[in-house]
Amino acid sequence: MKPVELRKTYLEHISRMDIPDDFPEIREELEELIVFENGVFASFSLSNDDKEILCEIGIPQEYQTGIVFEPDRAQIIEDKIRIGTSANGGDDVFLKRDGSILLLNHDYFMEEVFIASNISCLFHFIIAFMENESPDLYGIDQGLRSNENNYWYTDRKYQP
Repeated sequence: MKPVELRKTYLEHISRMDIPDDFPEIREELEELIVFENGVFASFSLSNDDKEILCEIGIPQEYQTGIVFEPDRAQIIEDKIRIGTSANGGDDVFLKRDGSILLLNHDYFMEEVFIASNISCLFHFIIAFMENESPDLYGIDQGLRSNENNYWYTDRKYQP
């Protein structure tokens, strides 16, 4: 699915949610997509789709992933850019130069925990969780197979 289609599918799912009319701010918050400044990723090898999602289309801030994207706090640290935190533990989330996403787990001596091969896969994960409580994330992102210690399936329970 192209970035525009991902956005459209995501917003369609939000529009079908049973959110009471008394709480329009909930729907507004869910519909808000987070974007980063294009220059932040200039020296990184991102696909056109990932650049479009990050800098034009946007990505949901936290819904279904437990990742809080923080464009205003983005910073380059060595070979990666800090793009947010995990909602459950406050671990920093990074985008690596190759486009993959990971977090550094402070409870396990800053061990790298793989999240997704790229931003497009992460957006697909969000939609998959909206459509199915237990989606086949391995079918979406083959990178999970080579990273058993990942954010979604692990003995340490990083799940959002």
